Amino acid sequence: MKIHDLRPCTSTHGKGEQQSLYCIRNCRWCRTADFSTKCTKTDHITCWQRHLPQEQEDNDPHEPLDPLQRLYVDAVTYSEKNVTVQERLHEQDRIAQWFTIKSAISERGVPRLNVTDRFRHLCNPGALPNEYSSRQFPGFVSFIGDTGIGKSTLLRAMILMGHLDPSGTQYKEDETHLEDKIAGLHNALAQNAYGPVSRSGSTSQMTNPTSFGVHLYRDIAAPTNSQTDGSQFSRDTPILFADCEGFRAGHTLTNAELADSRASSPNLIIDLPITAKSYGKDGKDGIDLFYARFLYTVSDVVVLIMDGDAKFFPTMQRLVEWAASAVYRSVNHLAQKTLIIVRNMAKLDDDELYSAKDLKKRLLNKELPKFWERSPLLKDFVDDFNNKQNAYDHKIIDNHDLLNKFFSKVRACNVPDTRTAPLEKAFKQYQDLRHQIVDASQRSQLLRSKNWMQYNVPMLSHILNHAFEHFRTSDEPFDFYQAARNDNPNPISVSDHISNFIRHLHLLPAFPPEMIPKVIAVCLVTWARRNFELGE
Repeated sequence: MKIHDLRPCTSTHGKGEQQSLYCIRNCRWCRTADFSTKCTKTDHITCWQRHLPQEQEDNDPHEPLDPLQRLYVDAVTYSEKNVTVQERLHEQDRIAQWFTIKSAISERGVPRLNVTDRFRHLCNPGALPNEYSSRQFPGFVSFIGDTGIGKSTLLRAMILMGHLDPSGTQYKEDETHLEDKIAGLHNALAQNAYGPVSRSGSTSQMTNPTSFGVHLYRDIAAPTNSQTDGSQFSRDTPILFADCEGFRAGHTLTNAELADSRASSPNLIIDLPITAKSYGKDGKDGIDLFYARFLYTVSDVVVLIMDGDAKFFPTMQRLVEWAASAVYRSVNHLAQKTLIIVRNMAKLDDDELYSAKDLKKRLLNKELPKFWERSPLLKDFVDDFNNKQNAYDHKIIDNHDLLNKFFSKVRACNVPDTRTAPLEKAFKQYQDLRHQIVDASQRSQLLRSKNWMQYNVPMLSHILNHAFEHFRTSDEPFDFYQAARNDNPNPISVSDHISNFIRHLHLLPAFPPEMIPKVIAVCLVTWARRNFELGE
């Protein structure tokens, strides 16, 4: 008997009962045999048939559920109860650590920024030539929110969903591919390819925050806009998931930090004190501010997670404050980011909340107070922005106008509590969130490519280094355009222009190399005809 032959029943799902699994292929007498077809003996019935009620008055529906959905949800929501095993999982996950801030308490009054080589490791393994990394155009998707609301669990759900349905729109129960998909899910779990460690199931650690710093994971299953130009490598736009330490955790050490304190440091490339006053004077709040500003700056998609509607206004207000103070607003850096608001495992559950459009309308309703009315920082931003606008239509009038200055699109998704919601409904919402993230990431890449702001791995690595140094030393917003131009000045001489031209041509998905000298020759002849008289 194989696991893909087992089915849970709708009659027990969502009622707080322990679900049983019933075999749909073999009968109870020969169910241990490895039959390729169902038993055909008339007096033999399957375990599924045996569990069906005989009484006519039983009105409960008895339909077989997709076993893969149950396996998936169980894998996503699993919490390890053994403290020793949980510590070992955190130790294994330390390889994913991207950057952390050691608090002033543990670092003798001065917080320190530690950055590892995780980004380089994910985008250029090192054994491959630079041509590989120059054709990779990564996009960041950051999961942020208060501690204990399921950020790591949701990120793990997105990575595992990638093994079942990369786009978030195509999965359907299919008997012919069910065994392969189950095997793929088990393989991902066996290889620890499921993302971050979720909250501990031990009662002694249930109140402890989970994550420490920011961890980075590459989504190997995401569909990309790959284009082959005849070379060995293709032009890809991979998604990098950033799992941020929970906000508002106080000074309690996280489970990951407890494990980290007993282990050697990963491959550090930066270990420097933070001198900017904003991040060092307020303890954990200052650290939260650093994480939030930095991740907003570099992300294509920001996934904001909350577990209750009562916290929506203050959480959104803080998010917009972070955005307003993170990036220098100019024509050189337009809002090309997507915000996805995730209502995760909230107590109130209603069918209306499962429509992304209706949920967004309900959250951002007209009765919601203006975000800047109780925020001096946002009020100054709005006043300054409106004073520079001549047309009334261009001014910030309501919350939608303000959000549009920092996000090109705002979406919403409701993820129900898997302990009470029907299994298929929870699975569908995980699918929907996956689809929203992949679609938003691809949309951001397309917008940036049209504006010539799509950065490959070498350029993005250069910008990230500038961003780390900026936020470490300055309280001012980050000028993304200036960072991209540093060490890459505008060409002045003819040779500078030709070199820059050739460099850009090699990044194009399809351009015949033999055409390069012909194009340069035509340009030089045209330039000479325009600048010199005949006979000179």
